[in-house]
Amino acid sequence: MALAKMLKPRFEIELERDTFMKSFDFDTSLSSFIRGRVLFHPKIKACLNELVLILEGKLSVDPPDGYKNVEKTIIEQKLILSERNDRGIPLSPTCHVYPFEICLPGDLPESFRGDYGSLTYKLRASGTLSDYWSVSSLKTERNLQIFRDMYPLYDTYNRTISGNWKNSLFYEATLPTNGYTPGDFIPIKFKYHVQGNAIRVNLAISYLREMSVYRVPSDESTTGCILREDRKTIDLDGYYEEGSSEGECELKLKVPGNFTSYGCIGEYAQLTHKICFRVDCEVNGQSESLTFTLPIFIIPSNYANLSLDTHVEDELPSYDIIPPPPSYEMIRSHAFEQQPISYESAIASLSCNSVVVS
Repeated sequence: MALAKMLKPRFEIELERDTFMKSFDFDTSLSSFIRGRVLFHPKIKACLNELVLILEGKLSVDPPDGYKNVEKTIIEQKLILSERNDRGIPLSPTCHVYPFEICLPGDLPESFRGDYGSLTYKLRASGTLSDYWSVSSLKTERNLQIFRDMYPLYDTYNRTISGNWKNSLFYEATLPTNGYTPGDFIPIKFKYHVQGNAIRVNLAISYLREMSVYRVPSDESTTGCILREDRKTIDLDGYYEEGSSEGECELKLKVPGNFTSYGCIGEYAQLTHKICFRVDCEVNGQSESLTFTLPIFIIPSNYANLSLDTHVEDELPSYDIIPPPPSYEMIRSHAFEQQPISYESAIASLSCNSVVVS
């Protein structure tokens, strides 16, 4: 076992970047490119029989009890880095580099991960290797993320909400900004003033809430439908002042540091967040509540460092959802050849497949 571990080759994917930004307006002529290289370093002399790289996007939704899970392959693109050769290409015990470039269609939906569903992208490299003793399989993968630039929408969000309830209770809640990242505190300034003796404030509560909607994929004959809706409270803070006619406080909410269900408004899911307020009052001796909300957005910590891709191509490979019946079939586009840079000459050809499977 120790000898086998020592002889295990180094096999990994290196990327220029693993996160990509799409434009807000769904401009499908804007393409992104995944650029990187597969590194392969055998510890002893061996023969490479085959080496391929696959870009894969998968949708998964967990519906309510009694319904079948929805799992779909949104896209699959295959890049051959080393053609299949039963005799194998001899490799010396040094580092062999296979660079690659894969085009991301402009109409790909953005990534998301919620409590009941996800759409994830990954690169998976696999191959077969033969040596003096046996034939073995090589596998490694890297996760990718695709985000959409939501700032044009977020810029329309209000940071302050105020009102006059029953013409007697004046209230105002203010946020410093609408955008937050995992681990951030959300400071909320809340103040109120009561005119007259008919109303008294007892309690003010704020809570961070997430709303999620998951949809069945649409096709040419259907527009899709909502498969599951859910909402949950992430954090809560309150201010207690029984029988008060005037007050001012700061309520603090926290976005968990391990938070991953970022804001998303896409074809298959909508994940949105808001700050909800509830003010409990006593009106003429009866208990009543005032409620209102402010929208916010939660984004990854590195979101601000991402830039939009601006490469425009007239004809790009595109993902397409193939409607049943009888099943989702592979659509193959033309193949073209690509030469990887390696210590050994290997022919690389590209075949792009847009696939949806049931």
